[in-house]
Amino acid sequence: LYVVDYDGEGLLRLTANRELNLCPDWSPDGSEIAFTSYRDGQQALLSLDTSNGKVRRIIGMEGLNYGADWHPEGKELLLSLSQGGNPEIYRITPQGKIIKRLTVSKAIEISPSWSPGGRDLVFTSDRTGTPQLYIIDSDGAGRRRLTFEGRYNDSAVWSPRGDKIAYATREGDLTQIVVMKSTGEDRRVVTDARWRNCEDPSWAPDGRPLVFASDRSGVFKLYVYDDEEGSFRQLTFGDDPDISPAWSQ
Repeated sequence: LYVVDYDGEGLLRLTANRELNLCPDWSPDGSEIAFTSYRDGQQALLSLDTSNGKVRRIIGMEGLNYGADWHPEGKELLLSLSQGGNPEIYRITPQGKIIKRLTVSKAIEISPSWSPGGRDLVFTSDRTGTPQLYIIDSDGAGRRRLTFEGRYNDSAVWSPRGDKIAYATREGDLTQIVVMKSTGEDRRVVTDARWRNCEDPSWAPDGRPLVFASDRSGVFKLYVYDDEEGSFRQLTFGDDPDISPAWSQ
């Protein structure tokens, strides 16, 4: 894991365990970064203390422990676990105790993201045969389908203002970034084939720009898109791939 300033300066390495570390997510107060890691030879959810760099284990169930998202109040996280077979969405405490299982399905259900108020969440499910976005409330009720276009939709993130959702969609053979209203209306594909594959959008705290990864240069680097201006700028450079960005609060 690395951190970098909004202007691309101040690159700092946070982990050095020589294992795969991915899907970071900042706690609302910035004191912790939850991330999925293979540090101990098995996939687990870990947390890094941003004040001293110490890492602790949150949860490491057999199978998938993937895609954590902090609740806006910082008192719990959403996570995909596959302990019962297929991946399902769970609410857990920062200490790794399961609060509630939110989905029960034979489908794969992953990539949860809280709404700004913590009342609802958006996630990916392939229950209809293709990965689409759905919304449920914090008790797992009120499921409603959000997307009907695109044969593969994933990595949805709710904007801090609550009015928009950004996600990655498969357009032909390439993955592009979409921004739409949180009601599912006004869907806009904001990248095109010139960007090749674009993945893992993450909103800035003011809900205007978002960062994402693109391999338009031949290797995945990070770019920032301003949703009001419609402008783009490159954030990271170099020959090594940069993926799974997460904007701090």
